[in-house]
Amino acid sequence: MGKYGELKAVFFDWDGTLVKSYEFLEKAHNAVLSDLGMPALEKDAYRQYFGKPREFLYKELYGDLSDKAQILFTSWVANNVKELQKAKGASDLLALLKTKNIPMAVVTNKRPDVVALEIKHFGWEHYFTVVVGAGEAERDKPAADPLLLAITKMDKSLHKDEVVLVGDTESDLGCAKNAAIRSIFINDMNKATSLADDFGVFHMFDNLYDFYSDLAENL
Repeated sequence: MGKYGELKAVFFDWDGTLVKSYEFLEKAHNAVLSDLGMPALEKDAYRQYFGKPREFLYKELYGDLSDKAQILFTSWVANNVKELQKAKGASDLLALLKTKNIPMAVVTNKRPDVVALEIKHFGWEHYFTVVVGAGEAERDKPAADPLLLAITKMDKSLHKDEVVLVGDTESDLGCAKNAAIRSIFINDMNKATSLADDFGVFHMFDNLYDFYSDLAENL
């Protein structure tokens, strides 16, 4: 048995993991803030919201205008989705897992309709047997609920040591830890490496391509 054990399914975070979305999302929220007559975010200020549960993000950014902001945000993404870029190695990684007949899923704090639109943009619908978005489980990440829901939807017989969650934020690592699932930490935003110890990370990589390369050698 190799480095990753008997790997039977891989669960992915979306933003910042499979897609390079930080700048895209920052631009989207600044457009929405402008539409609502609110001041734009200062440079890098969005980093504190990136990957956080939707309820927290919208309440903090928009207050009582959260509902209107979500409508404007969805519209902006639909009109600008061509600007969204894949993470380096994402296509190779998904193709590798598909070739190995390892099922894949997305577990994200993004609204289901928005992530579905973005998956379609990349033509990745055939890769994911399950997609769990914000609000579909009782609680969003970092709670275990969305990951456990995705596992149940995929295959109730999956054992926890047969799957991994791949993510890039504390919300992802917390979700995996709370679900007692192994986590792969993509640390491409140069977060404190102490997070790997804090959350008992299974493996950590500087970027998704490095994970793909390692998996290709050790699967």
